Amino acid sequence: MEYIISFPKIEHLEQLVQLNRKFLINNLSPEQREKGFIRIKYSKEDFERIITNQEIVVAFNFEDVVAYYMIGRISSTKKLDYQKNIAKKVAEKFNYIEDRIGYGCQVCIDKDFRHYGLFKNMLIALTSKLDTKYDFLLCSISDNNIASLKAHKKNGWEFVDKNETTNFFLYDILKNRENII
Repeated sequence: MEYIISFPKIEHLEQLVQLNRKFLINNLSPEQREKGFIRIKYSKEDFERIITNQEIVVAFNFEDVVAYYMIGRISSTKKLDYQKNIAKKVAEKFNYIEDRIGYGCQVCIDKDFRHYGLFKNMLIALTSKLDTKYDFLLCSISDNNIASLKAHKKNGWEFVDKNETTNFFLYDILKNRENII
């Protein structure tokens, strides 16, 4: 499977929005959800902010965006408030600097491009550009999103907290960089 990982440009906004919508939990059948889903819908304006801040990488298959890995922290979505609170809690518990935790991480890979190393390769590309900005990344994963739970654990994310339906994982950028080299 051919793909190139790089930063997207503003002209890729529509493809990013379409990919985000395609894998939102409410747009999938129960069978499709078993292969992974996302819960947070990002607007065109959110993606534009994230692109401008270079907090996203995408995988291209020729001209098509087939995957993205991003940090949604600077978006305007209120659905990230709970992650902001978890970031604060984690920072206090482990004596980390709260502003050095990038939260709202979301990975979305089109079904035909899964199992080709995109998750890991996009994470490496994203963190290599953000290690001066963030020390850690934080994401939330629903209990019933087994595919995502497995992928995150396999790629160095560590469980840090849980609520009724959601698990919170932290990715230590420096520690994982040392393990990759």
